[in-house]
Amino acid sequence: SAGEHTLRWTYNKDYSVSNGQDCGWIDFIVLPPELRMTAYAGPDMDVCAGDDCSMSQANAAMYESMEWTTSGTGSFDDNSLMNPVYTPSDDDIAAGNVVLTFTVHGAGEDVSDDVVISIMQEPLAFAGNDAAVCGNEGFMLSEATAENYSSIEWTSDGDGSFDDISLLNPVYTPGANDIINGTAMLTLTAANAACEPAVSGINITINPLPEPLISGETEACAYNTYTYSTAEVAGNSYEWTVNGGSILEGQGSATV
Repeated sequence: SAGEHTLRWTYNKDYSVSNGQDCGWIDFIVLPPELRMTAYAGPDMDVCAGDDCSMSQANAAMYESMEWTTSGTGSFDDNSLMNPVYTPSDDDIAAGNVVLTFTVHGAGEDVSDDVVISIMQEPLAFAGNDAAVCGNEGFMLSEATAENYSSIEWTSDGDGSFDDISLLNPVYTPGANDIINGTAMLTLTAANAACEPAVSGINITINPLPEPLISGETEACAYNTYTYSTAEVAGNSYEWTVNGGSILEGQGSATV
């Protein structure tokens, strides 16, 4: 029954020496936990800017009424509910965090618990402008930028490799298939604990190494002029050198 109770242990000796009913009895009693008022606001949490916060893990016991309050300027859908939804304000978002306090009221006393809401901005990512690279060269992703992230990851749809996929500005070395295909798509993903990741891609054009083949006379007479040429490829530059003669015209082109 309810109320205070006194428990008393008694021991009665029956005067027997070794075979009496008091030779060695052991007993115990299990008492229920103390009934008292409690309040738990829930674990601290991370949310993305613009998202609401559901206080779904809050709980309380032995209370008469309850209320939620905030250190910021956001709002609850109903601050008298045990599990309300809190909407951060612009000021809360700018501050980056807010403390919500859950208070329960009972007979002559209050019990409170806090939960800290960390508000994260959405991550931003820019992989850089599309670029071209020679097949035997690594490409540094120097134009890549990101904001509001806790982790970075680079991936490739080809078979090349990064010196470190977790760096914002790594170096990518094209693989054999990249060179054969002539292109590779590199993707930058920036993420934090609360928001959707930001994803950006850059297309790398991989030009094969030039392999010039010169066409022209293999024998020449003194004081005569001759024309020599190689295939003209867009994007290539040309520099001619000659031993025992001179270039009269065409330097910088595919034909001299």
